[in-house]
Amino acid sequence: MARRHTPPPAGKLVAILAATCLALVAVSTSASTPAFADEVSRLQKLVEQTAKEYDEANARMEEAEKRIRENEREIARIEEQLPSLRESAGESARALYKLNRDGNFPLDLLLSSGNAKDFLVAYDYLDSINSHNLAAIERLSNAQRELQQHKEKLQADLESAQEDRKEADAALKDAQAARQKAEEEAIERARKQAEQEAALAEAERKARQLSSGGVDSGNAQRSQAQDGRIEALSAGVAEGDVDWSADKQAFVDEWTARIDAYLVGSPLAGQGSVFASAAWDNGVDPRWSPAISCVESTKGAYCFLPCNAWGWGDYSFGSWEEAIRGHIAYLADMYGSTVTPEAASIYCPPNASFWYNRCVEEMALI
Repeated sequence: MARRHTPPPAGKLVAILAATCLALVAVSTSASTPAFADEVSRLQKLVEQTAKEYDEANARMEEAEKRIRENEREIARIEEQLPSLRESAGESARALYKLNRDGNFPLDLLLSSGNAKDFLVAYDYLDSINSHNLAAIERLSNAQRELQQHKEKLQADLESAQEDRKEADAALKDAQAARQKAEEEAIERARKQAEQEAALAEAERKARQLSSGGVDSGNAQRSQAQDGRIEALSAGVAEGDVDWSADKQAFVDEWTARIDAYLVGSPLAGQGSVFASAAWDNGVDPRWSPAISCVESTKGAYCFLPCNAWGWGDYSFGSWEEAIRGHIAYLADMYGSTVTPEAASIYCPPNASFWYNRCVEEMALI
């Protein structure tokens, strides 16, 4: 005779369920809010520092390149003048030589003056000739000296620009590594939390099956919706979805086009470059803020406050650019580089599962 399955006593089931849930919640909570915030802060400081170093090195390089262009223009200007200056100086040198070679001509001219007035006129004439010729030679000499100085400055600025380029490249590599690390760690946290949530949901389901004699009543799903835990229905953002190996300009160009295509026809249309550059500056997935704008306000169509497309606090803004840059900096400071279940549970605690999955789905469209 087959043995009939007898459910454990209700008290034992409750104890099993409580112990299982508490253990899993403890594991989940241990890597939760305080540690999450500390890790986000640590990684964000690293991203901000490397971004600052990259921008500073690029600014120095641009300044050096500006000086190079100025020096090159001055060199070109002087070299353009040199032929006529050389010709003028040559004529003046020949005139001075001839004047000195003739020897007595200046003296004869002065002595032939009939009176003091004629003498002074003759003296001024000779002095003018002499000064004119010497000035022409001096202009050539000054131009050649100025040319040499600009060439020396040009060489120094070239070397400075090369050094600044090396520093910018090194800072870029550091920034790329910091962003990549932040993204990888965020994705790994999301994966672990999703696994913990799935294990917790499965433990609840099995316990309720036992309590109902093997029939899953669906209470586990209802409980999940009631207690606000994340049910990661979407696969989540994948490592490598954002390529941080590009430089800033290439990154901004790529994501500007992709975000603009996503925002076509919305109040946020044309803001792709602002989203992209702010994302680079803060090391944030460039798709995240646009995705939140869709989830919260249909891409800015239904804002509860001026230029606030993200259901973000009680902030209002004077322009989309101000709002976008502020929101992305806020995401970086509070949540890190990309969407995670942890971020969803803080950003939208009443409906974290829906919010998380919608964000992931919208990000996949960009």
